[in-house]
Amino acid sequence: KMAARVTLYYSSVSGALMVKKQQSRVQDIFAARKIQFDLVDVAADEEAKEFMQRKSGKNTLPQIFVDGEYKGVR
Repeated sequence: KMAARVTLYYSSVSGALMVKKQQSRVQDIFAARKIQFDLVDVAADEEAKEFMQRKSGKNTLPQIFVDGEYKGVR
């Protein structure tokens, strides 16, 4: 069975300290659980940002997707 593809949408230019902490925390949790994931920087990729917002209906960050489906924030 193929492992699920996990994607973390984040922003490299977020000015909000809380968002930066949450993004870092999610990455730490994934690393601790040995979950492989792709990082998508919505600040650098407008198309990815539009996809994320269309699928989740939200623009809050970070967002987690599994196999292209929205699974939650933080």
